[in-house]
Amino acid sequence: MTQPEPARDAVAYNQNSLQTLLRAIELSQGQFSLILVRCNYEALREFLVRQLRERCPFEMREIALNKSVRSLSHRLLSEPCQEMAQVFMVFGLESVSALDRVLASTNLIRDALPKNFPLPILLWVSDQVIKKLIRSAPDLESWSTTVEFALPTEELTDSLRQKTERVFAAVLETEPGKFIANITLLGERGNTEFESAIKDLQSRDVRLEPELDAGVKFVLGRDAYARDSLDIALKHYQQSLAFWKQNSPPPEAGLKAQPQALTAIERQGAVLFHIGLCHRRNADRKSADNRHSCERARAYFQESVEVFEKAGRADLVAKFISPLSEILLRLQEWEALQTVAEKSVRLHQIYGSSLRLAQDWGFFARIAVVRSRWSDAKQWAALGLQTLSAASEKTEYPELYPALWEQIFRLCLVKAQRHLGQRPEALKGLHEAARDVKNALAEIDCRYDPQRYIRFLQILRLMYFQEGDYKAAFWIKQKQRSVEQQYGFRAFIGAGRLQPQQPALNPALGKFDRQGTVAREIEASGRQQDVSRLQQRIASPQHKLTVIYGPSGAGKSSIVTAGLVPALKQTSIRTRDVLPVVLQIYTDWVSRLGRCLAEVETRHLASDAERRVASPGVRLSCAPDSAAAILEVLRENADRNLLTVLIFDQFEEFFSACKPPAERLQFYEFFRDCLNIPFVKVILSMRQDYLHYLLECSRAVELDAIDSDILNKDILYYLGNFSPAQARSAIQSLTERSKFHLEPQLLDRLMKDLAGSPGEVRPIELQVVGAQLQAKNITTLAEYEVKGPKEKLVADYLEEVVKDCGKENESAARLVLYFLTEEEEVRPLKSYDQLAAELAVDAEKLDLVLEILVQSGLVFLLKDFSADFYQLIHDYLVALIRQYKEPGLQAELRLTKEQLRQALHKE
Repeated sequence: MTQPEPARDAVAYNQNSLQTLLRAIELSQGQFSLILVRCNYEALREFLVRQLRERCPFEMREIALNKSVRSLSHRLLSEPCQEMAQVFMVFGLESVSALDRVLASTNLIRDALPKNFPLPILLWVSDQVIKKLIRSAPDLESWSTTVEFALPTEELTDSLRQKTERVFAAVLETEPGKFIANITLLGERGNTEFESAIKDLQSRDVRLEPELDAGVKFVLGRDAYARDSLDIALKHYQQSLAFWKQNSPPPEAGLKAQPQALTAIERQGAVLFHIGLCHRRNADRKSADNRHSCERARAYFQESVEVFEKAGRADLVAKFISPLSEILLRLQEWEALQTVAEKSVRLHQIYGSSLRLAQDWGFFARIAVVRSRWSDAKQWAALGLQTLSAASEKTEYPELYPALWEQIFRLCLVKAQRHLGQRPEALKGLHEAARDVKNALAEIDCRYDPQRYIRFLQILRLMYFQEGDYKAAFWIKQKQRSVEQQYGFRAFIGAGRLQPQQPALNPALGKFDRQGTVAREIEASGRQQDVSRLQQRIASPQHKLTVIYGPSGAGKSSIVTAGLVPALKQTSIRTRDVLPVVLQIYTDWVSRLGRCLAEVETRHLASDAERRVASPGVRLSCAPDSAAAILEVLRENADRNLLTVLIFDQFEEFFSACKPPAERLQFYEFFRDCLNIPFVKVILSMRQDYLHYLLECSRAVELDAIDSDILNKDILYYLGNFSPAQARSAIQSLTERSKFHLEPQLLDRLMKDLAGSPGEVRPIELQVVGAQLQAKNITTLAEYEVKGPKEKLVADYLEEVVKDCGKENESAARLVLYFLTEEEEVRPLKSYDQLAAELAVDAEKLDLVLEILVQSGLVFLLKDFSADFYQLIHDYLVALIRQYKEPGLQAELRLTKEQLRQALHKE
């Protein structure tokens, strides 16, 4: 019973539809009937509901669905006084989070609906909901009757005009570093109504007046930008800009106050700024075209500022000038930056925030450093720190990353002090900055603007390296690669550990899923099957314990942190929410585990307000600080309908971190008690050459929950290297995602080279070689044959890591690698003391080199009870290291031990 499309008189059309709906309700009394009431506009729906209440003679029960609903039938059955109702009227389907799942489950029980609900059910739906209903519940949709309502054309155009005005006003009121998407400005309902109004007007062949059309194009451009569809966004913006340029009268002389209504010239400035955002975003995405896109962004940001100046809006100039300064800093246009920063300071002292003013001092400090004006650099850096410290709005502008600006100020100050001969102050400042950098990065949510965050990391890494803190520089480099991997900017991470995928590739996205999702690398390589199998083991009552084991570099930690943990956070097992708790460091394991558990509990309690009401449970005001307290929390979790999964990753580290037998016994007793608590699962992840250490646990305590058979095959889960097919799938998926395409012939050759004689591909080697391909922009077989093959790429990676140790440490790094080799491609296991004796180098230098080599993935550390041992990750590295052609190294290798000692101490 579908109504025809509204013709000219929407009011008459709606009255006819209302009569049809009332008649359908009357004819369906005492029997099941599903009536879809299509209405895309909230105001119209409220009017129609009032009409229904007045004119419907039957008892109506109105039901509002919340976003957490998982079953439509259960929600209807739970309605009180159900037997007294003659009509169910259901609202809120468009707000249900898992709508596809709810519709699909309702479709499966379609035949039971007439028995349970012998009455008409009115589902108020939008066009989007109807599309999902057809896709997810086709049988249910075929049973339904649809009655449609529409807004008059004049009201549709009025609605569009109001929403475009709201967007323009919000854009000019908001801090320009904080792109707020239309869905946030208009609300979900408002944004949907905007789209529906455009479609309805198009279906009626209504042509918008030019000014409204220009406003609509601007809003559509912002939607496209939020989806990262930059070409579409630019097309809409340019169409909008053309109108505002043609219809911007000269501003009145001396106009300074903010007008009540936005003028065409102010809208022109807003559109110009958004075009600049598109080009800046292109610069972030396309490294090959980076400078050209940055220069185009600069031109549009500059024009936007000039337009606001012409409009007499100094307040808007103060808001929109900072992105221009940032792009000039990125282009290293120091003269232009000096001019803009001088203007910016004057404006921000009147109109701006303390954070923007501090940023201006930072620009001056960077200019002074480049020009080697050290007294000025010291002055500006100190002023920046002072201004930043006094700023009260840091939490209001997280996308400006004040903690990272503080790092830049401190490093500028360090550099200035060093050049001014104030060496003790410089060393103290560098030490304090390096001490705080990890905390600064850990506390920041880079999803507000991941590309700006990455640019900060690039600056900080260079500054730390120039100041000789190679450890901090290398750590920042690893952090940068990790963030690039998470957000899809990098196809290969190198030797780093994978992290959960993050959803926001663009700061336009107004909502963030802080849990992250399974990393693409996990899905692409076929390791999703391993994640699914591990989930099944956790869901199975018979598997209290799982021991994941495999060779070094097989990706055990990555599958835990980037695969299993995010998958568990997004699922429930037999109505229980899952709380995965990961521990990777075992010194003082009790307090560390207590803090990890408290953090996971807090995040879970804060994730859903409705869940907190339904399950108030226990809040951890502080972290449990004893094994007994942790066990008590685990028992309370079981009572709160939670399943806790304790994951002890890199568990081989436990045996070296807890050497005293009493410490290990404490853990073994805790481990036993965990296995005996209902709804607690335990996972140990470790290298296969450490498996026999677990036997100590089974000898020390009775493990009744697993029949004291800790190495039973039903407990062990092997995670090995990739097959060539898995490796190919991973490379294809990752390169496609990051727009780094490899020709098929190159893929064939890579599979041959990576697999070698064992016929397996080590995940760490795939990542290292892939990272070098991307760094050198090798996309064809011909380029690979010139710049490769695999061994050459790994050798280049090796040389890159050596340089990461710093120029004064390069010789020591090469010699460490050399001493980890022997003839006939043997890679011996050497202790720290052996290496120290062979190199005769001070402990600080050796510690730095070994840490960077281990973290880079070239060397792995084996911690034994007696000492720390080191070994190259693969045999083929031996030949690469021993065949160095650099004359300097060859000469050093011919030195006697005494000569070597003297040479190293001269550095």
